[in-house]
Amino acid sequence: MKRSLIKLVSLATVVLMAVSCKDKKDGPDYKLLDPWKGTYTVTALSYYGASQVPPTTSDDMTWTVVVAQVDTSETMLSFTGIGGNNANTVYATLDPVALTISFKSGQNLGDLFSYGDVSLYYASSDIVAHINSDIEATYIDAAATVNITGTLQTSGAIAIDKMAEVVQGPFVWDVFNTTWVKNTK
Repeated sequence: MKRSLIKLVSLATVVLMAVSCKDKKDGPDYKLLDPWKGTYTVTALSYYGASQVPPTTSDDMTWTVVVAQVDTSETMLSFTGIGGNNANTVYATLDPVALTISFKSGQNLGDLFSYGDVSLYYASSDIVAHINSDIEATYIDAAATVNITGTLQTSGAIAIDKMAEVVQGPFVWDVFNTTWVKNTK
């Protein structure tokens, strides 16, 4: 009886170790972010256009953004096309449980408008107040400490507000409230 109990405990220990090792051996689960991978049509509503009298939609933009997995992280995706077709790739971390997305401020989008490199920042109230004008570097430095965050839907839709495009100088090009619709396959 004692040997049977020892064999049973030993067998249970081996099974638990095998299951534990199997989880680690399989590596990262890159399927976690599948609902948000693909090509999106992004509607970017301009804060500048909305501030005009009368308000105008002529500064609103539409971007085609390709979202792909970063092969070194199961929670990070790459985004190519934010701001325009020639934009550099930027990166965001997604939380598929909390349904949130977070871009680090200050990522370089490239020379989108032929006025110099454009970077993506969180649109603080100081940045919003300086749309379409020069801004002091201290305001940009402060905004660089805040991530740009948004929400995810299980359908693949994404919503991100306060995405500021700042041209080197610095000059605030515009701020956008974006809605992302995933294109069907």
